[in-house]
Amino acid sequence: MMMMMMMMWMMMMMMMMMMMMMMMMMMNLMMMMMMMMMMMMMMMMMMIMMMMMMMMMMMMMMMMMMMRHDDDDDDDDDDDDDDDDDDNVMMMMMMMMMMMMMMMIMKMI
Repeated sequence: MMMMMMMMWMMMMMMMMMMMMMMMMMMNLMMMMMMMMMMMMMMMMMMIMMMMMMMMMMMMMMMMMMMRHDDDDDDDDDDDDDDDDDDNVMMMMMMMMMMMMMMMIMKMI
């Protein structure tokens, strides 16, 4: 996942560089405007993609937690209460994060 995000970032940067070069080449005002618009669009797209990635990561984390919790349920039943609580808190946090991401995306669009 991290690798994916890094790749995205790199791509974004590359695009930016390309756009800049283009702008330098053609100093026409209209062209400049168009390029700017394109850049904005790219930025938006990348942002949304990043958000999606984050969400996916969150989901995966949640899954992991669920799995782990289920796993250690049958192992020892003397200290699984606090574990359970921890897990729940973490879940809540994840949910909140997801909500935030969703909100951000909605605002962007």
